[in-house]
Amino acid sequence: MGSRSFGNLDHDLVRLIARNLFEFREASGLTQREVAAKMGVVEKTISNFETMGDAGKDPRGIDLIFAHKLMKIYKRTLNDLVDPSPRKS
Repeated sequence: MGSRSFGNLDHDLVRLIARNLFEFREASGLTQREVAAKMGVVEKTISNFETMGDAGKDPRGIDLIFAHKLMKIYKRTLNDLVDPSPRKS
């Protein structure tokens, strides 16, 4: 089962990013609501990024600036975001 492409986005990469976003938030002890408040967005925005690439979801990807801000909140780097086996703490 190879990866499917969505425009310029690789489906497997989108799912990896979504999984890492979820795991980083969980490891940070923050709720989606708390992260959304720090980012100045609604909670659904955080939920959408954590589930992008799931069946039936449109994997549009994540804006680089938005991702950078999230990584600062989670005390991570952009490299961590695309690491298939990042450290969880």
